[in-house]
Amino acid sequence: PPAGAPRGRAVLLLEEGDYHRRGDFSGRASHALRRYYRDQGITVALGNAAAPVWAGRMVGGSTAINSGTCYRTPERTFRYWRERHGLPDDFSAPSLDPYFARVEAMLGVERAERRHTGGVGRVIARGADALGLHEHGPLPRNAPGCDGQGMCCYGCPTGAKRSTDVSYVPAALERGAQLVTAARVDRIDVVAGRARGVVATLGSGRTLRVQASAVVVAAGALMTPLLLRRSGVGGASGWLGRNLSIHPASQVLAEFDEVIDMGNAIPQGYGVESLASEGLMFEGCSTPPDILSLAIPWTGRRLTELLAAYRHLAAFGFMIQDHSRGTVREGPGGSPLITYSQSARDVALGQRGLATLCELFLAAGARRVLPFALGHEEVRTAADVRALRAARLRAGDFAVAGFHPLGTCRLGTDPRRSCVGPDHQFHDTDALYVCDGSVMPSSLGVNPQLTIMALSLRAAEGIDRALG
Repeated sequence: PPAGAPRGRAVLLLEEGDYHRRGDFSGRASHALRRYYRDQGITVALGNAAAPVWAGRMVGGSTAINSGTCYRTPERTFRYWRERHGLPDDFSAPSLDPYFARVEAMLGVERAERRHTGGVGRVIARGADALGLHEHGPLPRNAPGCDGQGMCCYGCPTGAKRSTDVSYVPAALERGAQLVTAARVDRIDVVAGRARGVVATLGSGRTLRVQASAVVVAAGALMTPLLLRRSGVGGASGWLGRNLSIHPASQVLAEFDEVIDMGNAIPQGYGVESLASEGLMFEGCSTPPDILSLAIPWTGRRLTELLAAYRHLAAFGFMIQDHSRGTVREGPGGSPLITYSQSARDVALGQRGLATLCELFLAAGARRVLPFALGHEEVRTAADVRALRAARLRAGDFAVAGFHPLGTCRLGTDPRRSCVGPDHQFHDTDALYVCDGSVMPSSLGVNPQLTIMALSLRAAEGIDRALG
């Protein structure tokens, strides 16, 4: 990890994608999907409900094209890890507080300015208060100085968002670390049970061989297991590439008489946390018209009339702390082949999220609400909400997407049930570590980037000690 650089270690970062500067970010969704997202944003989990799963492919990874939301993992999740996976007591909110604090300081984490949460924040606050859901407000984000241009997921054009390509990576380079981009790591070299380096293919087609005292894999929950399988390591437990969680997310649209203008605000700047302990986190999900049109299951005049009312539309979403699990294995061309099916429990929780948002929007004064659930595309009255709550929806009856793939190389103390130990080192291979979302034992229930970075800082200290 870059944190090793200040201590005199020779640190080399190999990145499959390119290093895009702020001048490259045009704000156009189609441009961003082609250049910054893995497989041009068309990675889909196959199962009882096909779900797009988004991930970045560039220096900074998904942090460069995410919403910037920064939550600490709640203690209830850490407690589950300790009880279920035997993790030590230092996997707790108090013990990890110093690492979270360091990450928050580096990223400049602060609550979004209310004026930049726009019309969506205004109506969500109004509706939440009307329903007695009083735990709501601007979200914590790594974007000090954000001016609410609404382009977070397509690359921040101002540099306000402190993604790792403008925070940790430059800090490491300033301290002597080196970065090679357009370098696809083909395999990890392991000799006598110890990682000794890697072999990569450069954009020029040439081969790069690196010898190293330790190898840290940080390719994300989709790609890390594929690299490890190609290298013939990490599979002893049988859990490599399994245990995938994605925080299934969905959204609801609402049309108001008042002007919302959701395109001129932080896309995900406001949240409702009242049901978070029950597995439902509500967060903004405003999208530009071209992307919004893809999410609307209508055609013809019905679609064009709705898009013509764009300035009066509000979108808000939710994600669930899923218990469903999926798998990742290598597909055609080396792309991840993902399988994931929603359990009845998670479908019911998603249905509750849809109904709650419909009720909230109506309480805020919406003319109509559009959950786009099968048989319940449009909601106008309290009776419609009750019908939606009582419906027997199944997986696939409403759209879901995954923005937080986690867990495919999970931490644990039992080598039979996990891939890496509490120190992030593989149980069966010395000097081989994983520091990304794949190590999470379970779904977090909150946006994961802050936790990934905090655990990586903790792991970096351990790696430094192990190297002597």
